[in-house]
Amino acid sequence: MKNIFTICLTVLLLISFQSMAQDEDEKYFFPDLQELEDFHSWQDLSWRVLDSKSLIVEASPAKTYLLILQREVPGLRSSNELAITSHNNQVRTGVDGVRVRDQGAVRSNISRIYLVPDRPARQHVIAQILGTE
Repeated sequence: MKNIFTICLTVLLLISFQSMAQDEDEKYFFPDLQELEDFHSWQDLSWRVLDSKSLIVEASPAKTYLLILQREVPGLRSSNELAITSHNNQVRTGVDGVRVRDQGAVRSNISRIYLVPDRPARQHVIAQILGTE
């Protein structure tokens, strides 16, 4: 009887943790935005870090992107110096990544890039990720 209780409790905990992880990951999906494989970065990028796994990047006044990282980067929210890798002025998913310069080699590859077309879309992204919707 004790073993059955332990097994049931373990299964319930696993289901609960999986559900929590899915809820957490859902905040990083934006089916209403265009998902891209890459974008060109011809000049210095400016950014706004949303949390330890996402940031909004402005490649130009007319081109804004949401980068979702494969894993959390410690210190991302508190750092003023980020490094976003690129190859031939092109930032690509699965290849390029983000790291905090003052934290050395701690880096995460970019898993998704979304085009953020305008200010309302940007506000929606910020609200969804920060949980203020």
